[in-house]
Amino acid sequence: MAMAKPKQLPRSHSTRSSSRDDPFGNPTSGEIVEETTGARQQVPVDQEAACRETQQHFWPSSYYMVPNTLLQIWGTASFQPEFVYVGPTHRKDASLSGCKALKKSYMNNLLRRVFNATGEEVSRSCFRLVHSSLEMIKLCYGWTANDGDDDELADMMVTDACFIIDFMLEIMVYVDNQYLGMPKRHGAILADLVLLGNQIPFFVLKDIFQCTLLRFIPRASLVDHLLLPILTFHNPFNRANIDIIEGSSTDPIPIHHILSLVQQSYKPDHVDDDDDDATFRLHYGTSKIRSALDQEIYGVNIKPNDDDARWVLGMELKLNRRPVLKMPVFRIHYHTEKILKSIVAYEKQSCAPRQRYTTSFVYVMGMLGRTARDVALLGKSKVLFNTLGSDDEAATMIQHISKQCEGSLYEDKWKMLHKYRICFERGGTFFSNPWNVIALVLVIILLAFNLKMLLD
Repeated sequence: MAMAKPKQLPRSHSTRSSSRDDPFGNPTSGEIVEETTGARQQVPVDQEAACRETQQHFWPSSYYMVPNTLLQIWGTASFQPEFVYVGPTHRKDASLSGCKALKKSYMNNLLRRVFNATGEEVSRSCFRLVHSSLEMIKLCYGWTANDGDDDELADMMVTDACFIIDFMLEIMVYVDNQYLGMPKRHGAILADLVLLGNQIPFFVLKDIFQCTLLRFIPRASLVDHLLLPILTFHNPFNRANIDIIEGSSTDPIPIHHILSLVQQSYKPDHVDDDDDDATFRLHYGTSKIRSALDQEIYGVNIKPNDDDARWVLGMELKLNRRPVLKMPVFRIHYHTEKILKSIVAYEKQSCAPRQRYTTSFVYVMGMLGRTARDVALLGKSKVLFNTLGSDDEAATMIQHISKQCEGSLYEDKWKMLHKYRICFERGGTFFSNPWNVIALVLVIILLAFNLKMLLD
């Protein structure tokens, strides 16, 4: 189901035609605009060798592949595309063989859309761009001669990138209406494009975007317009920090692929990668996190976080007479499990512990939502919306993912709650015995009497 509405876009046109109208709202003059950025330069041989020697620091293939440990625990089905594969990982999957023709049709439609012709010129330009980056692309997948020749890999990259661009143009038709009327298959494909192991390098997508759509519509934005539905439609949280992405997209190598884009949309906007803020240090089980039911017993009131909170996944604790824990709104739907597993797996492979924002949230959610009764209480508190089915199913799903997560970025909150719980338990133990209450009253009366005698 559709989540929060993305930024307002200009009116859209039908996108399965070869019309040369601007899909962002303005009819074009028919003139082709030259590329605003130059083509990616051929990587020198010595640089290619250096890339291979430092593969773990320059487009390592681990950023694109699912860790074997998680494949064994969660199973291959957790990362299996439902309708469309991109990249080489699933190319031999017989169940997805039919999507090749589908992707080709989208590619041809994009070329016709841009040039209102066969698009041979732009096709050759795209292949030249991809070939100039082929060594970096091979590093992304650990591609060798045994996997196929260069032309096969280049054709795959061009086809997949063109498919993504034209498919997202088609999705834009439904954005203004909150995706009402959008075919169910389109929603499944949006989820497929977020799966780890089903990605193409972001620099390839960016190059093909510049070579095709940006040449014809120079004000088009790859992130702010074209990829925005991916950040919003299946978003398991109430919102995404789009401004973070817009700022990051200008960096040389800030984003590995679309999944990386999604992961970065959940990061805080006030902590740099080299910041030493103690709030964003990962802690491993130093303070026990009680379940939602336990929190209620100890008088903790759980509420949804404010929409204008500075961090999408931020939590806030106020120790009033009754503590209030504000946390992000978590939405569970059909594709949530696959999407979260891909983000957690990607963070495990590529992110420093302090940058594993989604992993940290899932870990905490696993502690709070241990049983169906916990999930029901979180739902009653309006911090969890479950459209998956029963509370039992939601609790099982949360536990299944959270068991592979460790560490919390919210340690300061749990330490404060731990101290509050100790005080609560001590007070509760004392007042649970009526004789203690009577003795306390007598002591107060005696002190008052002595004070009166002294004053007299």
